[in-house]
Amino acid sequence: MVLAFSLPFSRRLPAFPVPLLNYQNLVLLAALIAYGTHREESGSRRGRAYHAILITGFSFFVTLSFIKTVTTFQPDRFWRFWDPYENMLNYKALITCLALYVLASKAVTSREDLIAVFKAGVAGIVVESAYTAFEYVVLRPGRVTGHMAEPNMVGSFLACSFAFCLALVLILPRTDIFWKLGAAAMVLAPVALLGTLSRGSYAAAALGFLVVTTLLDKRMLVVGVAIVALYPLWIPAKVSHRFSETLQNEESQSWKFRDGKAAEGSALIAMIDEKLDEGASSGELDSGETRLDSSVQTRLVVWEAAVKMMRDHPLGIGYGVFPWYMQYYSTIVKWKASHNIYLRVGAESGIAALGLFLILLALFLRGAFRIGTTRDDVLLKALGLGFFGYMITLGFNALSVDIFFQVDVNGQFWVFVGALLQAPLLPRAVADIPRVEEARATPQGATPLYELVR
Repeated sequence: MVLAFSLPFSRRLPAFPVPLLNYQNLVLLAALIAYGTHREESGSRRGRAYHAILITGFSFFVTLSFIKTVTTFQPDRFWRFWDPYENMLNYKALITCLALYVLASKAVTSREDLIAVFKAGVAGIVVESAYTAFEYVVLRPGRVTGHMAEPNMVGSFLACSFAFCLALVLILPRTDIFWKLGAAAMVLAPVALLGTLSRGSYAAAALGFLVVTTLLDKRMLVVGVAIVALYPLWIPAKVSHRFSETLQNEESQSWKFRDGKAAEGSALIAMIDEKLDEGASSGELDSGETRLDSSVQTRLVVWEAAVKMMRDHPLGIGYGVFPWYMQYYSTIVKWKASHNIYLRVGAESGIAALGLFLILLALFLRGAFRIGTTRDDVLLKALGLGFFGYMITLGFNALSVDIFFQVDVNGQFWVFVGALLQAPLLPRAVADIPRVEEARATPQGATPLYELVR
């Protein structure tokens, strides 16, 4: 429970003067010791780590790429930025995320264990959302970062949390503690999300809302459409400006790629710019040389480079060295992170690692959907469909930011999925466990929100 609660804001908790040890690992070690020393009750079942072969295979390829970096990589340019210790910490964070999945899988042996993990996790979501909302409303920085040091990271966390808590609020009765925690997060997370100014997180949150409401009650989509349609009445000026600067006139940019015709030679950007010019000439866009802003163009060039890296190095270039290889694929963007976890995994650890990772995510999605649609227990239905929306949101957001293996951002994800996948092994719902039908027949004071909409 402590692990699930504290991971979202563990980055800013006290560090320790011991190499490779921080608060995240201290809590993990304490959890491992607690699990190892816990006496099993007679006749109790053991947790099962699903998809162990895929996890092991993925870890194997990532470890090979890490060994390749340690033994062979020596940057010939930007060498001052190369930090082998930092790269080791990033590799350790990835392995820690996988260890969290296994630990949660083994530790959840009853419905009570499952409830404890998710109750703590949702409480952690509420705390992080409240802190980030306070930062945005009271402290008013340029872009909020919460406890995660970077706006896009906290934006991803908030977007996923919004989708997850939306399912809890729509399914569970109002007397349930999960409904109360989810409702608090539903109020705080959108406010905090505005302060991130992360366009990818905004789009991911919208997708999560669309998926969850489509699965549970399509009439809730009307509410979403109304909110979006009335955006001039409530959207902050900074957020509006953030969207408007996505498309700019060429002369308004102090730094640009010149239609993709410079030495960069980006065919993708040239194609997009051509379409934008056609839209401007037809009156669909503002007149002038309309272009994507520099941030978007940079990411497109980096993504093109990542695809070329996978073509040239199908076994991977080495863990953590993507920015240093950019100089061989671009004459303008020479040192830049991938901003796409899928392309990063494929470029650094190889096509096989990327394939295993995608299969693993697909199986997680299928497992969450099955739990949400086949279980009689209303709480498991809410957790399953909520986590399905969480994964859709996270998977989409990962197209524009390097996430999935940031412990403070995504450690909770690995705890959640490991715990949730134990649901099929738990005993079937008994008389004192509310079923979906019983939840719909609750007294008026505890009616689920989706029943009120109907």
